[in-house]
Amino acid sequence: MIFANKTSKDVILEDWFRGLLGDDFISILDKEKKTGHQNGRVDKSFLEKHISDFSQEFYLCGPDPMIKL
Repeated sequence: MIFANKTSKDVILEDWFRGLLGDDFISILDKEKKTGHQNGRVDKSFLEKHISDFSQEFYLCGPDPMIKL
């Protein structure tokens, strides 16, 4: 799971997701640098770094401009 937020205060249920998913939980923050979170935006480069199989299905949740094909 890649979970993008502006700051660490915006990350809901972080402990639950980390406990459930372990290393499969990736938190990325756009407006803050904090230990335990990556910094930046989810873009092509970020996805290529974290996903090895792009032929699989993905669930995407976010604002309309972000999820449009």
